[in-house]
Amino acid sequence: MATTGCAYADQGSGSTTRVTCTFSNVPVSDTEYVITIRARQFVNPQANGTQSNTIDNTASITSTDTAEYTGTGALPNSDDAQVTLTPLTNLIAGKTAAPVAALAGQPVTYNLTADNRGPSQATNVTVVDTLPLGMIWVTAPSSGPTCSLSGGATIAAGLEVTAANRNMTCVWPGATNRGTIRSLTYTLRSATTGYPPSVRNDAVISTITQETTLADNLTDQTVTLSEPQLDVLITMQHTADRLPINQGAASRTQYTIRVQNSGNSTSYATNVVMEDLFPAPGSTAAFVLNGATVTGVRALAPNGNPVSPNRFDASNCAFSASGLRCDFPWLAPGESAEITFEMDATAINNNGLPYGTIRHEASVRADGERLPSGDVTANNTVSDRTSAYDAGAIDPNDLRLVDLSITKTTPNLAPGASVRVGDTIAYRLTVRNEETATPPNHLVNGNAMVRDVLPAGLELAGPVAGCSYAAPTRTLECGPIVNLNQGATQTYNFNVTVAATNAPSLRNVATVTSPGDPVDPNNEDDIEVPVENIDVGLVKSVDRTRASVGNTLTYTLAVTNNGSTSNSAAVITDTLPAGVTFAASASGCTGAGATVTCNVGALAVGQTRNFTFTATVDAGVVPGTRLVNTARVTTPGDRDPTNDEDDAETEVTVPQPIPTLSEWGLIALSMLLAAFALRRMPLQPGRRM
Repeated sequence: MATTGCAYADQGSGSTTRVTCTFSNVPVSDTEYVITIRARQFVNPQANGTQSNTIDNTASITSTDTAEYTGTGALPNSDDAQVTLTPLTNLIAGKTAAPVAALAGQPVTYNLTADNRGPSQATNVTVVDTLPLGMIWVTAPSSGPTCSLSGGATIAAGLEVTAANRNMTCVWPGATNRGTIRSLTYTLRSATTGYPPSVRNDAVISTITQETTLADNLTDQTVTLSEPQLDVLITMQHTADRLPINQGAASRTQYTIRVQNSGNSTSYATNVVMEDLFPAPGSTAAFVLNGATVTGVRALAPNGNPVSPNRFDASNCAFSASGLRCDFPWLAPGESAEITFEMDATAINNNGLPYGTIRHEASVRADGERLPSGDVTANNTVSDRTSAYDAGAIDPNDLRLVDLSITKTTPNLAPGASVRVGDTIAYRLTVRNEETATPPNHLVNGNAMVRDVLPAGLELAGPVAGCSYAAPTRTLECGPIVNLNQGATQTYNFNVTVAATNAPSLRNVATVTSPGDPVDPNNEDDIEVPVENIDVGLVKSVDRTRASVGNTLTYTLAVTNNGSTSNSAAVITDTLPAGVTFAASASGCTGAGATVTCNVGALAVGQTRNFTFTATVDAGVVPGTRLVNTARVTTPGDRDPTNDEDDAETEVTVPQPIPTLSEWGLIALSMLLAAFALRRMPLQPGRRM
């Protein structure tokens, strides 16, 4: 007998192999020919509860060129043998995260795999994933396994991982064939504040089928966390403007506020708070809510389409005496929350004007707002204004809903510079159309007026182009401004002179008025210019209040610096009255005709300096004449003229004659004096009196 050997062929399922052995020239005899086949066999479990299984191996023999006897006593051409085996398998666990270096609040997608390397099927493949504490659910595991959380928690977006719910168990029921990879995908994120530097995720897979090794059943993944990239913004608009008050639906407008986790964000926004303050400061019209709750709150996808199902409703928002507040647990990057509510115009409170506005100041904030560069708070606030009018007091056609502002400057003065009495101040009034609308909101056929009331201490110097001045009311009026394009300006320039004033500063206010102007706070501007405290005072005195012709008078001039700065420019001028002639001065004063001049020189704050000079009463001055001598001190910028002048008065009297004796009186006086002299002479020896 000869053989060509045996051949092996897989039958396509990976679990069945056909062995074919070919023999030629087999002689007729009772000899048995034995073929030994060694095979490593495996079985798949019969069911979850019955893991063992039986292999039935059948062998048959045939001949293609010899007819076989099939009659009585013929032996069978095939036979089989059965073997009962226990299935064995090997699961390999795998886990990835993307990204592995994430920003705080950025979604991290985890992918977990269970690879059955065989040889047998694995039944009821199970994974237990220990989730990182503090992480927050974004999306639940993909379809396939049945997953549940410890503690009976339900997987939902926004759920925080805690010690009670951190273990997630997922099961693939039934059989997992050799070579099959089971997988699940889910997404978590961290908080944007108070986050750890990294989070670790551990998972273990198992099966009720016996495994050859458990060393491959564990897997883990660590994700590092860094500062968030988060920017929330807010926008606001309304449907109707220029509303008549108390006209039902015609007085109504709908407000729409959107808060968005902007396109610059990579991180989720958490604890998002929107607050709308109304009526905000500067409001000059009263509005009331149409309804006790907002009319709508909805989540919008980054493309602006509504999110379905909508996870927001009116319970996210509440009105209070100060306005509206809405709280949103989270917003995904690019996602928005949209709030709508209605208000009706009911009253005007604009200092007697028949038009006004209600102002809204809305803001948004979120935990951990931050961008790598730029100011993330710049877009956190928005203002809105809605105008209203009293239809019984003004024609709405006269209203121009254009925001005009006025700015007042002093081109000839540096910031903080002070002025003196006599100085000139140049003022510039600039009116600007502050609108930023698209399309542009130009002022067309308007009637805007500028008014500037000069305070006491300022005097207009010359005419002003485009303006008129009413001296009795000290009012400069400029305009009207009829047309002013959006962003354009109209300028008026004028000069004033600083007059005598005791005021420490001069505050000048300018206003612009335009019927329908919706923004009041920018319709007025002022500049306060300090006035230097220069004040030199004079006190004058004379040594004689009564004098005769030929007498000398001594005048004293006391100069005091009452200001707040030193002074070196004061000059005293004393004009002598007729009948008095300057004589001399030991203090440096000089006389020229009837004028006496004293240069004061340096004078410290609070210092007093005295100047004296003498003068004589001229002959021929009639007795009874009152000589009133007035002196004045001058210095540039002196703001108090009331103490700059003083006088001293002397009355001219008749001279008193010297008493004289008659001739006999003189003889008698001589004899008395001689007798007195004799009595005073010493006695000579031998003489007797």
